Amino acid sequence: MPKTVSLRNISGEPLVVGDRRVEPDEVVHVEGDLAPKKDQPEDGVVIGTGDQARAYPSTLWRQVGTAKTVEPDVTKPTAFDEETK
Repeated sequence: MPKTVSLRNISGEPLVVGDRRVEPDEVVHVEGDLAPKKDQPEDGVVIGTGDQARAYPSTLWRQVGTAKTVEPDVTKPTAFDEETK
């Protein structure tokens, strides 16, 4: 199974990440590694590197863990995803 980062929706409202609706206080498992500490902003969490890096603002999301044994709810973006936008 791929590595994942677990994020909790702390916005107080439903959010959509990827094509998944995440309810308030729900935890979602996002595929990827945390970006290196030097690349982490103070106001968010960055998952992935390079073209596959995605930032999750800390006003909406709180990191609650990482795992290697959890099936991801949200897969990392692929070149195909980027081409279809």
